[in-house]
Amino acid sequence: MENKEKQANARKWTVENVSQYLEAIELEVRQETCFCIRTALASQGLERHVWSYWKRTFAQEDDLIHRMYLIDGILEARIFQAGLLRQLPARMVINMLKMNYGWRE
Repeated sequence: MENKEKQANARKWTVENVSQYLEAIELEVRQETCFCIRTALASQGLERHVWSYWKRTFAQEDDLIHRMYLIDGILEARIFQAGLLRQLPARMVINMLKMNYGWRE
């Protein structure tokens, strides 16, 4: 069953298809009210696990992986800035940065 699932994903997630999704996701995260990738994915009708799947599957596709890192960077910077400007509670910002972006104390 796992092999069939992989084949279905290979047909579903092409470079072109993912590129179109990433374009829409980038537009979403550039909105000042978007603080997490889950929100942007949900607006496209996608689940959270898709993001990590794409990162693994398209790791060798420079254009796609670059765009994904750019999107992550926009969100990381927004969360950090929201903490500095006290738009989000410091504890929440710290936890978000640790859990999602590997920050450590």
